[in-house]
Amino acid sequence: FATLSSLSKRQSRSRSKSRHSSNDSNDGDRQSLYVGGSEHSGQQVLGSPSPNEDFISRIFNGARAHGTAITEEEFQNLGKNRAFASGSVGYRLGDSSGQSIESVPNTKEANSESKKENVTLKIWRDGFTLNNGPFRDLSDRENVQFLESIMQGRMPMELVRMYPGRVIDMRMERNPGLYEPPNVTKHINAFGGQGNRLGGIVPCDNIEVENENFDQESSTDSPKDAADDDVKLAQDEVKINEEEPVTQIQFRLPNGKKIIGRFNYTHTIQDLRSFIVSAIPKLAFNPFDLMTVFPNRIMKEETETLQDMSILNSVIIVKPN
Repeated sequence: FATLSSLSKRQSRSRSKSRHSSNDSNDGDRQSLYVGGSEHSGQQVLGSPSPNEDFISRIFNGARAHGTAITEEEFQNLGKNRAFASGSVGYRLGDSSGQSIESVPNTKEANSESKKENVTLKIWRDGFTLNNGPFRDLSDRENVQFLESIMQGRMPMELVRMYPGRVIDMRMERNPGLYEPPNVTKHINAFGGQGNRLGGIVPCDNIEVENENFDQESSTDSPKDAADDDVKLAQDEVKINEEEPVTQIQFRLPNGKKIIGRFNYTHTIQDLRSFIVSAIPKLAFNPFDLMTVFPNRIMKEETETLQDMSILNSVIIVKPN
């Protein structure tokens, strides 16, 4: 039979077990160290959670919280598409439910698909990569701001400028450890490959700069407008290395105006495109090609350097599609 003393001891043991279970649950995400013995006999010491780990968690939580804010028409009826990679868990930015996507083929969706850019963001405790490109360390403030934009439910301006006029479908993958470089000898460019060109190919036999279909408001802009704040901001974003050779590129805009940018020999055609979009924000919504004057050709090799393309100190025509 039970006495008051035995009941009191049972309740004490029950409360102790409950507190132990609660502590285990709360400390489950922290590193456990055992001092003076084995895991079962030593003194357990819990390490502090990693600041970067907490920051990455807030990024994913913020992306989930803003997941339903996407407004592109082709995503209105899409559910959440969880994806699993080796050692990581990912999800698509803007998803809101736990169902997989089932697409119904039609002409409208096919047209939308052709204008979509798929971007894979892989995040580690110490940084991230875009489309398996170069690792971007969180010690760089610009990289932190990139992730903070996603945490706030906004598409980073870097991607908006990279893919003007396109729908950006971002897939996020979280990896638990620190970044380890892949064991490959060939460098993979972050935004290389097919699918990054804007619009169709423009015939090379017509290099007329003026285009009546282009935004007519731009023709009223004065040269001072094109050379002030936006151009200065665009030049600052180029990040010139003054210890390396520097060249100047003159751009002829669709409205007949001219702007000049400074670049290293190692900058790419994609860097020229980003410079133009930053200097003339209207072009972010007007797909265009970059053309040389003599010989007349469209530069399709987005990842080639200025030196490799032999366009140092040259004139480039911005041709709207």
